[in-house]
Amino acid sequence: MWFFGILAILIAILVVIFLIFDWNRLRPYVDDKVSEAIGRRFEITGDLKVGWHRPPNETGWKRWVPWPRFSAGKITIANPDWARQQHFATLDEIGFQVKVLPLLAHDIVISLINLVNPSIDIERLKNNRNNWTFKFKQSSEPSTWNLKLGDISLAKGTVDVHDEVTKAEMQVVVDTLASPCRSAM
Repeated sequence: MWFFGILAILIAILVVIFLIFDWNRLRPYVDDKVSEAIGRRFEITGDLKVGWHRPPNETGWKRWVPWPRFSAGKITIANPDWARQQHFATLDEIGFQVKVLPLLAHDIVISLINLVNPSIDIERLKNNRNNWTFKFKQSSEPSTWNLKLGDISLAKGTVDVHDEVTKAEMQVVVDTLASPCRSAM
């Protein structure tokens, strides 16, 4: 009984710390790690939030296991120095949930990613140099983690294309009929 009592107290303490922690303190760390991984400046200037949400489609005992829900606002990814625009991508908000139980098997399962007002600038020069090729940091050993992505939900987005090879100049606007999916945390 003592073991279960102490375990329950430790879990309660962790939950309280998790709920009151100011996640915005991690923005510089996240910015640096993502920037290093993609080889370009990545920055979150809005709120970084983490909350718990019970999965709507789970049944049985699994519906009682909450999923962490992550959201970040005002995200930018820089373009290379030679590009016409300052940013390759901007995003008002991204939100997603991670299933908890698959993490035990080193599987990151994200059923849905919500993107709110993404804007992407695609450029290619006459010498075939483009801004959509990233220099990802390579590891010497394969990862033991697997990433499984489900759906991507998009609320109002734009893609600007400037291609000197095909002489294409266009802007694509995606506008869904429903209102944007803002995180409820």
